[in-house]
Amino acid sequence: MKYFFPDSQDFVNPEFDFVSEKVINGHVRQRDDVYAHELLKRPYDGLLISKAIVEGVPGRTNKTRYSDGQKYRLFREGAHRFFRLSRDYEVMGDSGAFSYAEESAPPYSIDELIDFYVKADVNQGISLDHIVLGYRDERSRDKGSLPRDKETRVEMTLENASVFLKQSKAQNFIPYGVAQGWDVKSYVNSVVCLQKMGYEFITIGGVVTLDSNQICKLIGEINNYLARGTKLHLLGIGRPELSKRLESLGIFSIDSTTPLKQAFLNKTKNYRFGSETYSAIRVPQSSGNQMVKRAISSGRIEQNLIQALEAEAMQALRDYDKEIRDIDSTLASVLEYENLLMNHRNESYFQYKRTLEDKPWKKCHCAICKVLGIEVMIYRGSERNKRRGFHNLHDFYMHLSRSYQ
Repeated sequence: MKYFFPDSQDFVNPEFDFVSEKVINGHVRQRDDVYAHELLKRPYDGLLISKAIVEGVPGRTNKTRYSDGQKYRLFREGAHRFFRLSRDYEVMGDSGAFSYAEESAPPYSIDELIDFYVKADVNQGISLDHIVLGYRDERSRDKGSLPRDKETRVEMTLENASVFLKQSKAQNFIPYGVAQGWDVKSYVNSVVCLQKMGYEFITIGGVVTLDSNQICKLIGEINNYLARGTKLHLLGIGRPELSKRLESLGIFSIDSTTPLKQAFLNKTKNYRFGSETYSAIRVPQSSGNQMVKRAISSGRIEQNLIQALEAEAMQALRDYDKEIRDIDSTLASVLEYENLLMNHRNESYFQYKRTLEDKPWKKCHCAICKVLGIEVMIYRGSERNKRRGFHNLHDFYMHLSRSYQ
């Protein structure tokens, strides 16, 4: 099963100094940064790029993550050169349907989407779809609360897929048709229609909110209607516990940002290592921290004290990594700073203790953990947090590889 990582301008500065936490002057974003595949040995099979992320949604330019210069360079160089990907990686393109899910119709045309794929020189292009916001099965409590335009959205998605397939035949990318729906029957009907059009690759969209059992039941039903050779891609699904079940269901590929986001969005499960997850150790930066500024201005804490405790917490962790400091005094330093800053009152004690006792970063052989040591376990700033996310991508990909051996 192939794994695609959705691009959202996720890269890190290779020159970042983890002690001074300063950036070299003259650094150019993206051009001078590095992606996960430049730091690690194959953390995914390819990237998924979205028109909505690259070019934005008409009328809502804030949706784009790309500067004009980056966008033009992507189209001039093509995706592989822009992302510095070797040709054994693939690039898939989609419309970014979640970005316009609240609209009555997609904000751009099929021609515009194909033009985006051609300019970016993608390997696979997904048809223009419109998500149905809601799914119901026999376990759903409120079966009558589905959106009124659910049939319209599905019909629109299928009509777009039909036109997209015809218009993309002269292009160099493989066309993928999107199946949308609001229950098993409507999804199955979409898949059957796409196969009749001639699609050999079908993406199942709008299933991010479904639980794992719902997803597996849906795919199981769809499989009953699949023609031999038809391959399925699951949009937005990257759950480690699902990998073996998806294997048995014959899923061809998936995409997901979950392993990366787990590094900084999950409260206690920030670092993946095999079947285990660990809490990162939070040592927030005091400089530029609005919470700290408010606490200082209110007189609750003194600036000199907070800076001293912050420095002590960081030094304690580094000393522990070098095995010149014991776990108890390390925890005491970290928690003293955390308690003063966030008033957690040692809520994190047991999670942090488990992380420090197990030392998962020393057991991991990925390039990031080998180079950074304990820095990868510290929840502090984008440079550390994204590197931990990159580690998670690598670990997730290794998990998938083991599941399919």
